[in-house]
Amino acid sequence: MAHPPTPEPTPTTSVPSSDGDRQGMPAPAWAVRDGDGTWRVKWCPEVTADSYELMRRTSPSSEPQSIDRAARPEDLVIPPDGDRPDPDTYLVYAFRDGAPVRHSILGTGAAEGKVDLRAKLESWKTWDQLAPHEKSEDEELNSEEIYDEETLVKGIKKTMISTRTPHDIITFDPDVNVMWPGAVVQSKQAIKDGSLVPVGIRTQHRAPVKLAIDALSAHDIEPVKEPDGRSVLAAVRKAVSGQENKSPDIEFRQTIAYSEYDLAIEMGVSAKFGGFSGSISSEFNRKNSKNCVAIYMRERAFTATATGLEDANSLINDDFTEEELKKLENYEAIGKENPPLLVASVIYGRVLTVFINAECSETDLSAAVEASRTGFANIEGQLKTHYKSILQKSEITIKSHGGTPELVRKALVDGNISEYFGEKQKLEEYSIIGYVLKQLEPMKVARMSEKIQYAAEQWIYKDQGHYDATLEIRELQWTNTVIWSTQNPFTISFDGEEYKVDKDDGDTWPTKKHEFTADGRGKPFTIEIKDSGWEGCYVQLVPGNQRWFENGKTLYEGWVTTWCGRGYFDSYQWSIRITARKTD
Repeated sequence: MAHPPTPEPTPTTSVPSSDGDRQGMPAPAWAVRDGDGTWRVKWCPEVTADSYELMRRTSPSSEPQSIDRAARPEDLVIPPDGDRPDPDTYLVYAFRDGAPVRHSILGTGAAEGKVDLRAKLESWKTWDQLAPHEKSEDEELNSEEIYDEETLVKGIKKTMISTRTPHDIITFDPDVNVMWPGAVVQSKQAIKDGSLVPVGIRTQHRAPVKLAIDALSAHDIEPVKEPDGRSVLAAVRKAVSGQENKSPDIEFRQTIAYSEYDLAIEMGVSAKFGGFSGSISSEFNRKNSKNCVAIYMRERAFTATATGLEDANSLINDDFTEEELKKLENYEAIGKENPPLLVASVIYGRVLTVFINAECSETDLSAAVEASRTGFANIEGQLKTHYKSILQKSEITIKSHGGTPELVRKALVDGNISEYFGEKQKLEEYSIIGYVLKQLEPMKVARMSEKIQYAAEQWIYKDQGHYDATLEIRELQWTNTVIWSTQNPFTISFDGEEYKVDKDDGDTWPTKKHEFTADGRGKPFTIEIKDSGWEGCYVQLVPGNQRWFENGKTLYEGWVTTWCGRGYFDSYQWSIRITARKTD
């Protein structure tokens, strides 16, 4: 018999909008043993039905096969599978006039016994098995010349597909129902569209949430009993009330922007989670015949984290029974194909995204923005005037989450954009700007690759004094100031493309070419270490800052270094051996 379609939940038993909101759910079907040892079905589906069917599946993806049919659920006989029926193997359907009106996974064992959630997750699929994990790369589908009749400017339009694995999740519109440290959400919906949908564990079934706030050196926070978004976030606010932001963490990134989606992933921010791309879409308005550079500035004030979680069982109390879990499985809010995720941390701070459209080359515009960030250090005369003129004439739009947008243009032209978040605030004045998701078994950060397609329009403007530079990567070493070690072979992402490099095999040494202004400014070479445990350690290089080609030199061979850590007291210095060449 074919697998009947799954009936939709009735309005009284719909999937909840937040944890603790699952009320009125009928009890799941359960396997019970009668006096003669026969296993039968106990079920009260709370719908009118004229027949019931017991079905069995041999695997989660297999087609269920009919086992028995009866007018009452208690008349369905379950075949013996040893001491008791195999768990998660059987389904029971209720029919009315030949159509399914309700279904349930058949529960086994002690319905009122506490769930061993960790053991369940060990038998289910993991996030790593379900979520995409493709390597970082850029693929050009096609290319064509373009022409703007109004300005008479020519350009090149490329259709691109880019794949990245972002490290940051940033949001301009936090949903407090699910965006709180300790919230449990569904992986299926997160993978599908990046949205956070609660699993629906009722608050009275949750263990108290213990909180830690990194900006507070010593501060005991009372564990939050029966946690939900309102109570946990209120505890965070109470803990930071009146506290100064003594050590703000401010980050500045810039990139050529072709669409709201590609600029997100190029800046290491998820285009899917948190709604970042959707939030900036109205402000991102790339103009015809103008190139665009985007600035992303983020101030992280503090991070609130759910702590003391050894495994999935740390999230629930003794009242979360097998029967309660089976209710959630019946509504596909959790299960073998939909393991839960934990909102492990919530980040508070400010975010500013600036879009700068200008009638100049991408290289000149990038150099002007970079010069502004450094306060026009070591830039004098005509070049400084040129860069300021670009910024003054540019069209600027802003998306801000905290801050004062009207001061951005002045800050750019004056060369103090990097000090935009200079005024400190009290901790309670900051808003939620992001979060960290973790899988529960094993308990580690849940990341996935994101693939986007977009049109990259580059308008061509002639610039004087520009040159090309190639960068070749050869070797990688690290030290913790006590020992030195060579990492060989090693894996890196070079300008978004992943390579496995062997220092003894020149055929594996990756090379990239960029265009730079006369003083060595432009789009930086970006190198990120991808070996396990070091993800996120990266460095950005431009000839002007590195002084590769001073005094007429056209070749540089040597090392560049960057510091990276794997913990609070575990810092390492990475040294990357490179060759840089300058051409006209």
